[in-house]
Amino acid sequence: MDISALLATAKCRSTPVRVELIRLLSSAHRRYTVTELIGVLRAHKSTLHKTTLYRELSLLSTLGWVEAGVNHDGEQVWEWSMGGEHHHHAVCTNCHTALSVSVSEGFVAEVEKSLKKQGFVLRQHVLEFLGMCKKCAKI
Repeated sequence: MDISALLATAKCRSTPVRVELIRLLSSAHRRYTVTELIGVLRAHKSTLHKTTLYRELSLLSTLGWVEAGVNHDGEQVWEWSMGGEHHHHAVCTNCHTALSVSVSEGFVAEVEKSLKKQGFVLRQHVLEFLGMCKKCAKI
């Protein structure tokens, strides 16, 4: 992927932090907390501040390139979503690799219907399956 061309198409400047963040998220098969992202990105650029990272994530989210979610610990997590559909995850509790999982719309509709009957107004949902990936299960 030509990140500079992608940014130019979106009329966004190509900054070192932005390019490295896109490179990291677009090539990862997992979700990252802000703390994890800062740790990885600071290895490449030592002056990265948390506010800068939040600003970059907000921009990428507005462009529809990343999606925020919540992990099983209630922490906000970020993942590359450009060109993807809403999906769910099977998350390795050891290495935090996240696999995409398809869930039928019928299942989600049934849950929403059940909640509505109970007077619950659903704003969004997070569905995760926790376990160990193939690599970690061998340890």
